[in-house]
Formats: sequence, C-alpha cells, structure tokens
Amino acid sequence: MIFQKKKTVSILIQDYVIRLAMTDKQTSGSIEIIEKVIPSGLIEEGQITDESGFYDFFKKLVEEWGIKKHKVRFFVPDSSVLMKPVSIPAGLKGTAISEHFMMETGQSIHFPFENPLIDVIRLDSQSRSEPDEVPGILFASPEEDVQTFTNVFEDVKLIPEAAEVKALALHRLLFSMNALDTSRTYLISDWSVNGLNITIFSNGIIDFMRYQPIETILGNWEIEQDGKQVHIRLPGDSFLYEQQLEDRITELERLMNFYRFSLHKGEKSVNELIISGDNPFLEWITEKVNERYEIPVQMIDHQRLLPHFQGMEAKHAALLGLFLKGATR
Repeated sequence: MIFQKKKTVSILIQDYVIRLAMTDKQTSGSIEIIEKVIPSGLIEEGQITDESGFYDFFKKLVEEWGIKKHKVRFFVPDSSVLMKPVSIPAGLKGTAISEHFMMETGQSIHFPFENPLIDVIRLDSQSRSEPDEVPGILFASPEEDVQTFTNVFEDVKLIPEAAEVKALALHRLLFSMNALDTSRTYLISDWSVNGLNITIFSNGIIDFMRYQPIETILGNWEIEQDGKQVHIRLPGDSFLYEQQLEDRITELERLMNFYRFSLHKGEKSVNELIISGDNPFLEWITEKVNERYEIPVQMIDHQRLLPHFQGMEAKHAALLGLFLKGATR
C-alpha cells in the first residue's frame, strides 16, 4: 500500500497579517505565498490574545487554503525568545542536551519566566582533542506562548512540525543565497510595522539577539486585502512614526558598541548591516542607515531575492527561510 507523504506549510503570524508559504500546486517546485489580514485584537506582540477569536479566524483560513492535515512550521514570537551561550557536557547528544538544561533550570541557569521551552544548538569544534564541554547556544521561550499556537493548529487539524526562531530562518535564507561570508560579522535587523528584531551572527554562528517594539497604533494604518496579498501603508503625516524609526536606527549603534566593547572587549565588531522585513518604510530605513554608518549595508528586497526566488518581495524573506528548513537547493 502506498501512503501519500504529508505536505508541509510554513506560516508567519504578525499582529496585522498572516503569511503562508507552500509548494505551488500549479507549478511543481516553486513557492506560493498567500497573505491574509488578521482582524485587530487577535494577536499582540506576536502572541495570541483572543484564542477563541483566532481559532474561528484560522479555521476558515485552513478550509480556504485547503491545508487541513498538513504539517505546519511556524515562528516563536520574537518578543518571547531569549538566547544564552552555554557549555554542554561533551557526551550529550540530541534530546539529551535539552533535557540536561531543563534539569538545570532554577539551579545553574535562570530564566525571567516560568516553564521555559528549551532548544539548544551544539557548536562542535574541529579540534582533535576531546574536551569535557563544548559550546552551544540555548534558546528559550515561555512554553505557554508556543503551546497556545500549537493547540490552535491541532484544533484545526494541522500537525505542528517545528517552531522556529525567526533570526535562524533569515540566516538560512541568506546562506542559501550565498549572501554571507562566514569569516565576517553581520548585524541583521528585521523590521515589522511595530517591532524590530536585531541579531548578530559571527563566523556563521548567532552571537547576540535583541527584540525592541516600535510604538505605533495599528488602527492608524491602512491594511488592505488585495487578492492573495496584503498592502500596508500609513496615510497622512508620518513624521512621528519616522521619529520612532530614527530612534531605533540610533539604537543600532549603541548595540554595536555594546557588542564590540562590552561583549568582546574591542576584539570583534560588526562588519556589515543587513536589513529585512515587511515594514513599508524599509527603503527609507535603508537610506537612513546608509547615511549614518560607514560599514556596508544591504537590503534584502525583491531585486536581491530575484535570482533565487522569482516573484518574492522583501516582506517574504523570513518566511522563505522557514520554508527552506530541511530543504536542499
């Protein structure tokens, strides 16, 4: 008997829009992305605030998109993720690593929330010696924040497969595009309408992560459905919002200095800035960053994506990285 392999979809949920990536049914191998406006009050800072309302909304989408019984990958809310460098007993592998740190929670390692959901990346060195410990990167989120999404997905007959940190998806995308030199240090700033996720990768490894909200009232924005796409714009005078963005651009310098002098004692610094996201002011942000900083700046926009992903825009970057999880290109 031949069983059909369960298909996988990738989902990104912002406070104002949900995006789905899946293999195009019409064109084998290409990627289709569908967007839908999320009604206000269902999601705040990437987290479900009205579980019943979000369930009703999402159930209709699953039927509309025809994805029932598909596996689903999704992002952990940016505002929930905590990152720590850790030392891992060399003899531990696989799930034993996360189990070890769960046992250490409240003892040798502490979190600013209860019931953490933990994932650890082991960073094995090329050394021929056998150390007692190896370095690693630990990611933790409140279990409730992830479990709420998982419950809704299961209730609408989806199969949760993976919860991903957005910064890792962006790095995966950039790596697939040959946009990174593993000998350099990159600061990736991912801008949404109401949030900024800042991540520094050095020698191909995540080294720093910080989330910052951008103060704005989503009700002041025009967020409109246009077929399978969503268009976002801020009507009227944008001066106050641009001031918010200017403050965040200034913050990049403070964080780069903190990274260079406090974390690495002046021995390591950011070599290049990468800008991504679905913020409608992304080109304006890139221009301002270029004016302010002397190091190279690149924006992941449709032109940068075109040789690798036809028809994709800047707002699709993180979702493309999630879609590539486990894939080969």
